[in-house]
Amino acid sequence: MPEYIPFVNTPTDCNILKHYGDCEMVRLPLEAVSTLIGKIPQHAKIWLDPCVDGYHYRLSTNWPRKPRTEWKQYYKSLWEQLDKVFGTFPNYELLTDPKQWKKPKQRDLELFIDSVMDKCVQYKPNWISVPQLPIAKGSSRDKINKMLAQATGQWKRKASWSGKLVLPIIFTNQNQMNTPGTQKAKLDFLATCYDLSGANSIWAVDESLTDQQRNAKYPQRYSRLIEFHEGIRSRFGSNVNIVAGPYWAINLVLWARELCDHPAISLGSSYAYNISCGVPGGPPVNRVVLSPIKRVVVVEKELEGWLKDSLTKLASNDTAFLEFSDMLKNFSKLKTRIISLNQSAKSYRDWLKNIENKPKAGRKFALYQDLSSAYVIGSQLRPLPSKVVPYVSAPIRKAGKVAEQLMLSCL
Repeated sequence: MPEYIPFVNTPTDCNILKHYGDCEMVRLPLEAVSTLIGKIPQHAKIWLDPCVDGYHYRLSTNWPRKPRTEWKQYYKSLWEQLDKVFGTFPNYELLTDPKQWKKPKQRDLELFIDSVMDKCVQYKPNWISVPQLPIAKGSSRDKINKMLAQATGQWKRKASWSGKLVLPIIFTNQNQMNTPGTQKAKLDFLATCYDLSGANSIWAVDESLTDQQRNAKYPQRYSRLIEFHEGIRSRFGSNVNIVAGPYWAINLVLWARELCDHPAISLGSSYAYNISCGVPGGPPVNRVVLSPIKRVVVVEKELEGWLKDSLTKLASNDTAFLEFSDMLKNFSKLKTRIISLNQSAKSYRDWLKNIENKPKAGRKFALYQDLSSAYVIGSQLRPLPSKVVPYVSAPIRKAGKVAEQLMLSCL
C-alpha cells in the first residue's frame, strides 16, 4: 500500500490527483474541504487540517484589529481569508493577539477548539491535525501552542472521537533547528504537546525549505533536518507515525532512511508547504520536472535552447536523451499550465513508484543510485539558464547540483 500522502488544496489539485489514484490517504484543509471532499477517490481516507497555522500571517504582521480601506489589498485579503475560515467560531480573535494568551483565557480557547474540531468531525476524517501555530522566534508561541494542545486533548476525551490526531510542528526559519540545543528544546516541547493533546502521529515540516531551489546553505539545512527527524524517531519510537514535508526530495530521503513513515507530497509545482489561509503572491509559474537530473525548472524559452544543447552531449540511446527529446518535441504544450502540472506529477509519481517497489531496507540505496545517476548526467550538461532556475546563485545552476547534495544525504 502506498505510504505517501498527497496534500490537496485546490480543485486543480483534485485533477492532478489522478496520478496518485492508489493513495491510501489525502490531506485536506478545512478552508477548502467543502469544495474538495467530493472530488477525491472514494477509497481514500481523509486527513483534515483545521488550518489554525493560518494565524501566522496575522501574528507576523502589525495589522490593526479591523480591516481598513487604506490597507494594501494583499494584507486585506489575508485578513478576509482568515475571517472567512474562522469568523463563525466563538472567540476566534483570541489567537490574533498575544496579550490574550493567558491561563484565565484557557476556557475561552477551549470553546474555540471545541467548535473547530466539531466542525472537522462533520466531514468524517480519519485523522485531524492538532491546532498549532507555526514556530516563531525563540519560544514566543510555546505557551499558546501548549494551551491549544491541552484544549484539543480535552475535546478528544469529551467527544469520544475514535480517529487519530496528528501533532504538527511547522518551522518558519532554518535557525529554529540549527543547533543541538535548539533541536532538543523543540523535541522536549513536541513531547509535551504530544502528551497533552493525545496525539497518535507527528507531522514535521519546514515551510521555508524549497529544496528544488537549494542554495549554498542547504548541505547544513539537510543535515539539521535529518538530525531533527532522527531525534523524533529516537524520542517517540517506531510506533508513532511520522509525516515529513511536503518538499521536493528531502522528504523522500527521510522516508527511504526510515526517519518518517509517510512522505507528504505537493500536487502543485512548488513542492513545498504553504501555510494555510494565504493568498497568491502573483500569477502562477509553470514548472516541469527534468527527470534525468531530478530537478524542477521554470518553462521559459531559454529552457528550449538548453534542451537542444543537452541532446548534443548525450548518447542517442540514453534514457535522458529520449526524455529530453520528447520534452523538446512537446515544448509548446508544456507552456500550458495544466499540461506542465500533469508532467510534473507523472514524473514525480514514477520516481516514487520506483522507490516504493523496493524493500524498505533497500530504499535508501535505490534513492542514492537514482540521485547519483542524476548527478552524473547533470555533470555532463551546461548550467541551467538563470530564468529557468531563478533566485539561485551561479554555482547552484549547475545541472547536477541539486541531485548531488540529496545523494550525499541518503546514506
